[in-house]
Amino acid sequence: MVTRPWDQVSPRLFVTLLRHLAENVYRPDDAKADLYLSMAIASVYFGAAEPAAGFRRQALELDPGIESKANKLLPAAPPAKEESS
Repeated sequence: MVTRPWDQVSPRLFVTLLRHLAENVYRPDDAKADLYLSMAIASVYFGAAEPAAGFRRQALELDPGIESKANKLLPAAPPAKEESS
């Protein structure tokens, strides 16, 4: 088993880990929403505005009550593009 310090974990791997945790069916929706909001914040930090907007949207879909928190933490987040079918 290989372990690495957090500063050596790539942003893509970090988001993959958080997404896996968020998709766990045993986790309540409000906890999933917090994870998606965390991914949005991390995405903004790493300069990925479009993924940040998508994660923010997913968080709000799971828990609309998190909107004021999302607005405080991500005030300038652009709206996510709607996925076409």
